[in-house]
Amino acid sequence: MCIRDSINAEYGEHSPNTMDRETKRRQARLREAFRSFDLDMSGTIEKDELLTLARVKRSGSGGWDTEKNERLAQRISVDSEDRISQPDFIRYFSETWHGGMDAFSSRDFDNTTDTFLEVAARAQRADKKRRRQQLTQVFNAFDLDGNKAISSDEFYSLARAKRAGTTNPEWTSDKNEQLMKRVDLDRNGKVNLTEFIQYFGDVWHLSLIHI
Repeated sequence: MCIRDSINAEYGEHSPNTMDRETKRRQARLREAFRSFDLDMSGTIEKDELLTLARVKRSGSGGWDTEKNERLAQRISVDSEDRISQPDFIRYFSETWHGGMDAFSSRDFDNTTDTFLEVAARAQRADKKRRRQQLTQVFNAFDLDGNKAISSDEFYSLARAKRAGTTNPEWTSDKNEQLMKRVDLDRNGKVNLTEFIQYFGDVWHLSLIHI
């Protein structure tokens, strides 16, 4: 049953605009699901994110491994960098997944997308905890003197060390001060753990310490 047949069965065939409205509504719901599955807010869904979501959904029941995840990602369609775009995500779930969600009744469609959003919310909470732990480890590595704060000099030393040997090794004092101004929210000349996590947690999808 295609989406037209599914909608006609529920609403009748007397209103051709009914299908247009329902199609648009379903497309909007799938876009919402895509955004919630995009855990790092990069604009695409990576295979690792898909794996995280599948494991959260099956928490306690097992049965989902990297091989199954790879097959699912390939069915949805990933690009050369193993990322899933919004159009491919919507196309797969609309037309293919479990026979295509286009054929679902409105109630089944909404129940399914509600489940998607619930799973994504649980994954986001778990991912936030994981990121905080990782950022704390990075903060401690940057805190060279162990005084629970990162100074401008510590940022400068580590940024230069990070860029050594790369195609763009320069890290200037001006760039360092610009970074400090963005991260040092209370303007006391040092970055504490809360400020570090707040700033780099927000730009996580740009990759940690994009300096």
